[in-house]
Amino acid sequence: MFPCALLADLPDPCGWAYQLQNTVPQQVVANPTFNVKVTDYSSTGGEGGEYTPQQVLDMKQSGKSLLAYLSIGEAETYRFYWQPGWIGNPPAWLGPFNPNFPDNFKVRYWMPEWQDIIFLYLDRILAQGFDGVYLDLVDSYLFWDSENPDSDNDMIAFVDTIAGYAAANGAPDFVIVPQNGEFITVSPGVTATEADNYYSTIDAIGVESVFFRGGASVNNPYNPETVRITQLDEYLIRGKPVFSCEYITDDSLIAIYLDTADAYAYVPYHSTQDLDSLRDGQCGFTSVAAAASMPGGRDAAFRLEPSITRSGTTIAFTSDFGKTDEHRETRSLGVYSVTGRLVRDLTARVEGVSGAPRIVWDGRDRSGRGVAAGTYFVRWAGNERSSTGRLVVVR
Repeated sequence: MFPCALLADLPDPCGWAYQLQNTVPQQVVANPTFNVKVTDYSSTGGEGGEYTPQQVLDMKQSGKSLLAYLSIGEAETYRFYWQPGWIGNPPAWLGPFNPNFPDNFKVRYWMPEWQDIIFLYLDRILAQGFDGVYLDLVDSYLFWDSENPDSDNDMIAFVDTIAGYAAANGAPDFVIVPQNGEFITVSPGVTATEADNYYSTIDAIGVESVFFRGGASVNNPYNPETVRITQLDEYLIRGKPVFSCEYITDDSLIAIYLDTADAYAYVPYHSTQDLDSLRDGQCGFTSVAAAASMPGGRDAAFRLEPSITRSGTTIAFTSDFGKTDEHRETRSLGVYSVTGRLVRDLTARVEGVSGAPRIVWDGRDRSGRGVAAGTYFVRWAGNERSSTGRLVVVR
């Protein structure tokens, strides 16, 4: 189940939806394909379009956990707090504008004046009744590292302060979900204790464009960023769901994405980069944490015991060979890297066997060397079906 109490109470299964513009509460209420919804706190982004507490309550009572989008690394000119005079006479905390989004300005988020603005924003979100916040621009610590050597620690402290502020203002179960910035826990200036505190503070992580990358705004080719995937394994190991969003609309790419997300135990969502329409969530997961601990999935031919390992695993088949239609003649059994490279061929160990075999893989490649830490796949293929399990090797 989900690690935080609020998400744990949600029905199983279902996915999430991520929509920042044009959210219509009645559409959210009527859509049963997700139970976590990220939305802006306002239909227009500005003060005049703020959702009423009743609208938020209606969406929540339809079985949704509602998270308010909140940018903590940039100021936005269309928000209630913006003062036009800041353009010509910027306060000390206000940095340069974002060339990709001219209405957004970088902020020195460690300064109390900016944090006070965020607390005012949180007051509104809390009064509306949102269940938590979806924190964007956590990765802005990278922008400021040359000016502020403690930018990584300051961001971790800021996220913790946001959680503490919500708890002190009547929301002890307030959900904290950062978007991106997954490498902050291994940033050079962050100690193991500080990283542990960050993992303890957050309830999940959202990520964009992990699998489909390129120069287009939508429908880039399948191009998984393996270094991010490896780092996100640490979040899964610590029981933090990974909410994945890819900007794809092509049916063939969507099919690849859903299969991939299922294998990696991510909660998938696909949309356009504008995030201006409500797409269906993707159901079918036992739950995020359960999927991470049982990577073979609901119809798996085998279990991996364990699925997170330092030295190897046992591939435990779930029914007898030769006694059911579940397992026909084996065509292959192997361990593969995330790029599809065969790491170890184990086919010979299951050819001609009967019963429900337990195949031990010792964590070594075909040359006898221990494999590096990271994500691997165990794949078995029979004549009429196949099954894949996800394995995380830690060192």
